[in-house]
Amino acid sequence: MASRKPVKLWAANTAAEAMALAREAVEKLLPTVGRLRPAVVFDVDETMLLNHQDEETHPDHVAVNPEVKAFYDWLVERDVDVYVVTARRKSDWSRRYLTAQLRSLGYDNVKKHYMVTREYDGDPSASRFKRDARRRITEKHGSRVILNVGDQSSDLFLVDPYSPTNARVAQSLDPQRYYGFAPNDGVSMVGI
Repeated sequence: MASRKPVKLWAANTAAEAMALAREAVEKLLPTVGRLRPAVVFDVDETMLLNHQDEETHPDHVAVNPEVKAFYDWLVERDVDVYVVTARRKSDWSRRYLTAQLRSLGYDNVKKHYMVTREYDGDPSASRFKRDARRRITEKHGSRVILNVGDQSSDLFLVDPYSPTNARVAQSLDPQRYYGFAPNDGVSMVGI
């Protein structure tokens, strides 16, 4: 299915505002999934967890992203399936490490992790891998991805080299703001 240009739905100035808009989107979209399982997909680094260089205050070099964690907890309370799609390289060790990191921060109810495999070695943006992982969630698990949460445009929709049009959309964004998109990729309903 060909992607069309993503449509910007909103812009927010803070993470709290963005997560409030994400809650509103989920509430509106939940009734539309029919018999499918509602699902939300999260990126990991700089989304679910924050990577820190300060060893004194964060000896494990990671901290929970509080606004995202509160949104995650809200989803779990509503029985929405949570998936993780990360550009981290897949191996047994990296999967165990990722699971341990997430659990140490209270992310205990992740249904499945998708990590980059050799098949995507030539994917410089990780956007094709991430889109394909969301497609597998839909096809393999009978889920409807109602929301996709990430810190990069490549977490939300195809970018260069796959879509120069989408890359221009991504380049036009203020990195200090949070945006909601209809990705128009035939997979996710909304991305933030």
